[in-house]
Amino acid sequence: MTASPVQLPGFRARLALFAGDIKIHHTVFALPWALLAAVLAGRTHPQTPPTAGKLLLILLCMIAARTVAMSTNRLLDRQLDRRNPRTARRPLAAGTLSPLFVGIIAAVCCIGFVAATAGFEIVYKNPWPLLLAGPVLAYLWGYPLIKRFSGLCHYYLGVALALAPVCAWVAVA
Repeated sequence: MTASPVQLPGFRARLALFAGDIKIHHTVFALPWALLAAVLAGRTHPQTPPTAGKLLLILLCMIAARTVAMSTNRLLDRQLDRRNPRTARRPLAAGTLSPLFVGIIAAVCCIGFVAATAGFEIVYKNPWPLLLAGPVLAYLWGYPLIKRFSGLCHYYLGVALALAPVCAWVAVA
């Protein structure tokens, strides 16, 4: 007798499960620093104030970038998570979410991040966010890999969090 396949929840339920797994609400931790950097950049460079449009693009970039980072982390760690009792119930490890579903979300967020950075060039004639989008994404993808061979991974993660205000400054100034 063969085992029946696991029934995956509907699309909305999977999105909610995914958002809970990557703790989307933790995105707000770096947001105040990014917004403060945007305001300070506007005060230092009054010719480029932090408009509502710029702040919205910064918010979109932050949500997309963190989602990419956490998705990548969950995808690359799913086999390890299955073996760890603390993480075995995570949706990817438990099979409640498929790697394809999480991979598609990561890809959509990569595209969204690049599109939001392109908004700074298209609307505000600032090419730097778009030019730096690739290196920022590459750095964020690195965390799940570096933690496998270095005890300094939390410093790496700290730098990733510090990118938020630096990137916001670049986007505004």
